Amino acid sequence: MFQLLILSGTRRDEIAALRWSEIKDDTIILGRERTKAGEGHSIPLAPAVLDIIRGLPRIGDSDFVFTTNGRTPVSGFSKIKKRLDSLTKIPPWRTHDLRRVVATGLQRIGINLQVIEAVLGHVGGSRSGIVGVYQRHSFDAEKRIALDGRVKSSASSAANRPKCCRCGGQSDSSLRSAPEA
Repeated sequence: MFQLLILSGTRRDEIAALRWSEIKDDTIILGRERTKAGEGHSIPLAPAVLDIIRGLPRIGDSDFVFTTNGRTPVSGFSKIKKRLDSLTKIPPWRTHDLRRVVATGLQRIGINLQVIEAVLGHVGGSRSGIVGVYQRHSFDAEKRIALDGRVKSSASSAANRPKCCRCGGQSDSSLRSAPEA
């Protein structure tokens, strides 16, 4: 689950409650009822992310991608987070910081702010006010290019990191030094 969060910039609960029926070919399609912004959101999946999803086990006939019992989405994030913390040697971080890492990484590879906000599913910022009234472009193609570039950039960076960070740790300065709430 955390791999998908750091490669897609998606909110934790959007991925935790992800359903197989929301994955259409190489895109996750979330309805407005499933997003914080209350608007539908499409998340293009890079080939490496699709490989991760295809490798996930299915529990019975459950529609949930991440479930332990087939009836409800995963929960218990504090336990998972503590386990990750014990495996990595990085400053204290919050799950939501992964979105900041994605946004920073996209900025670092030259992606436009409007596209970054579209990747993150934001409706404020550059998409608010009068721009939000008139600008209706979905940025789907641009989001795909951005996330494909993010995955390639992450893979390249991981290959050049010291071994201690290859376990999934992120030594990016964009991580906050606040304890998990």
